[in-house]
Amino acid sequence: MIKLAKLIWEFIKADFHPVQYFSILLWAITLLILNRFFNIENGIIDKLPINGARFIGYMLLYSIAYYITFFISCLCRRNYSILKSKKFWFLSLAGLVAFSSDSGFVVHQYLVDTINPSTQLKGFVYSLLSNGIGFATITLPLFLINKFVIENREENLGVNSHEINLKPFFWILALITPLIFFSALESDLNNYYPTFRYHGVADAWGVSKWIPVALYELLYGLDFFNVELFFRGFFVIGMTALLGRQAVIPMAVFYCTIHFGKPGLEAVSSLFGGYLLGAITYQTRSIWGGVIVHIGLAWMMELSAFVVKSLI
Repeated sequence: MIKLAKLIWEFIKADFHPVQYFSILLWAITLLILNRFFNIENGIIDKLPINGARFIGYMLLYSIAYYITFFISCLCRRNYSILKSKKFWFLSLAGLVAFSSDSGFVVHQYLVDTINPSTQLKGFVYSLLSNGIGFATITLPLFLINKFVIENREENLGVNSHEINLKPFFWILALITPLIFFSALESDLNNYYPTFRYHGVADAWGVSKWIPVALYELLYGLDFFNVELFFRGFFVIGMTALLGRQAVIPMAVFYCTIHFGKPGLEAVSSLFGGYLLGAITYQTRSIWGGVIVHIGLAWMMELSAFVVKSLI
């Protein structure tokens, strides 16, 4: 734990620029306030037609969050040389397109409609496909980009790192477990979690009620590997050769916007959590600590919500 705190402190000490950090914090707060009032993801983007308009909506949201943050960083540090880099524009746009495609991907919606199961089964199958499709829309494209464009085979977007001590990350999960269970009592989080809500599936399939839960939660958890690979692996490690430490903060603001459809407290905490995980990833060149924390938090939120709702 002490070593982990030291890694974070070393990153902050080397990267901290008061004007830049304050300006970007104001920008992030502005985005959070706009989302609070306009419900950008659920209230606007997800109501767009699925004929490509939804992809464009996500692309605009993510691009505005990432590039304006990056421009603020360049302006505050008076360093604009990276804006002339074709490789920066290609990699960042490729990443934004990949994640916007994943967020607005609707092929599985058509697939679910064609098999025409019951309403309960349709929602369950759709959720499984939504959680699993990221391996095709995010993971595979990123590994291909890393192999042929970034050519960073040694770190492989933070997957190949074996030297990092992972024990502190399990200690982090253990320490915040009480806080997670307490937060499950908060109304917004309690209404959102657990994300598994398909209790009629077990009866329809004639199986134990825990089988659909286990299947859903497995894919739900594994999808967070895609998230870590994308944000910390690609947008931090993959961009480090071009941006250095400057890769972390734009990633954190972008990461915050993918939580706009979730409870407000989670969206706010994702900004700081994304920054801390980005700092750790930059220092260790590994995504596995973030994978452990992310999947652990996701499953604990699900479990705590199950427990709280079974008791009240």
